[in-house]
Amino acid sequence: GDVAVSAVNLLLLPVYIRHLTKEEYGALALLIGVEAVSKIGFRWGLDGAFMRYYLDRPAEKDLQRLASTLAWFLLCASGILALLLLLASKTIAQHLFGDLQYLTPLRIVLVNTFLLTFTFFPFHAMRMRGQPVTFSAFTFARSAGTLVLRLILVVGADLGLPGLVIADLCITLILLPALWPWCGSMFTLAFSGEELRRCLRFGLPRLPHGLAQQALDSGNKYLLSLFLPLSALGVYQIGMTIGQSLKFFLSAFETGWAPFYYATARQPDARTVFGKITTYGIAVLILLVAGLTAIAQDLVALVSNETYATAAVVIPLIALGIAWQGVYLLTSIGLNLTSRTQYCPVATFAAAGVGLGSGAILMPL
Repeated sequence: GDVAVSAVNLLLLPVYIRHLTKEEYGALALLIGVEAVSKIGFRWGLDGAFMRYYLDRPAEKDLQRLASTLAWFLLCASGILALLLLLASKTIAQHLFGDLQYLTPLRIVLVNTFLLTFTFFPFHAMRMRGQPVTFSAFTFARSAGTLVLRLILVVGADLGLPGLVIADLCITLILLPALWPWCGSMFTLAFSGEELRRCLRFGLPRLPHGLAQQALDSGNKYLLSLFLPLSALGVYQIGMTIGQSLKFFLSAFETGWAPFYYATARQPDARTVFGKITTYGIAVLILLVAGLTAIAQDLVALVSNETYATAAVVIPLIALGIAWQGVYLLTSIGLNLTSRTQYCPVATFAAAGVGLGSGAILMPL
């Protein structure tokens, strides 16, 4: 569902480059970081808890109690968090961009990310029910709609960076009511403190884990913005966009991986199945990194102009980082299966500390 449109988005970089300045690409890199971090915060790790306990609630009333409890908590807790971030948005914009030029796009990103918090209910339900066609149809329609609307607003109306984030918000406002038939029956006025505590025990350890992961992805952009102008960060964003094309494979695999391993873990040959999939998965990742590294300079030349040529330098490094994320995805499933999520932050905090710490030392040099 996502891969085809993501590939088209990559090929449309030459179109976007004609309508977005390097400074806007630099601002976009920081906004993507804000979106990634706020997404983790708004969900409190409860999206993983919903998937973890979905199969353990076969009765309709039990599932309704689970979903409704999480929805009410997120509406209140994440709503307050979103409001606080909007109130502090001027300060955040001044710190990130040096002025208030991108204040409105920042606020739109925060509102859109908060609304997207509630989409994991129908999408996770589709995955756990084994409805790949429906899931792919929605994700493809969302991505295709975003693509078309971005072209209209950025290319047709020449709105620049604001056009990108406005398109995202409009698609979200269309998506939420469209998804209601797949999740509406799960929501009632029910609320269970015991259910919430159980889910938070599973989900909260994933919160620092997720934040550390996003720090690895987005923290480098923030560090770069402290030492380089937005135009240089814009060049880096082009290289990162191409390097992250490995996520086409990884995100598609991850979509089916979680419901698959939760179901397969109940079978006697689970260890053998997981071993084979891990072996093949790592082999594919190695081949993808090697291939992308070999054509990095040609890809940059194809999708951009000579002013972005230095973006090719970072592509192999970004691709290798994505591949290691894939290895972690394949090998960390035991923590979820045994509900030992309190150990999740250990590795990610160590990696974030090494990555960002070394970056903070090396970038000034």
